[in-house]
Amino acid sequence: QDRECGGLCLHVVDASAYRPYRTAVALIDAVHRLYPEDFQWLEPPYEYEEDKTPIDLILGTTRVREAIDSAVPGDEVRAIWRPSLERFREERVPFLLYD
Repeated sequence: QDRECGGLCLHVVDASAYRPYRTAVALIDAVHRLYPEDFQWLEPPYEYEEDKTPIDLILGTTRVREAIDSAVPGDEVRAIWRPSLERFREERVPFLLYD
């Protein structure tokens, strides 16, 4: 309250090229790198979960947070979720209504 707070506004201009998960992780990583002294992860509880760190719950893994904390390069961070993404792409095929 009564304090200026910076932020950003993201305008997606090509929805077919936009990767929201990748974008969100890249933004979190950038803020973490730019403001390490101010950055902190939200602690539990979060919604129905009492023990897991909220970002781990949202991202579905601890590995992304741990990689960001360890300053792992972006390409290596993305490689963390690539196998799960490929599995999901294969599993969803029978449920797609359109090409």
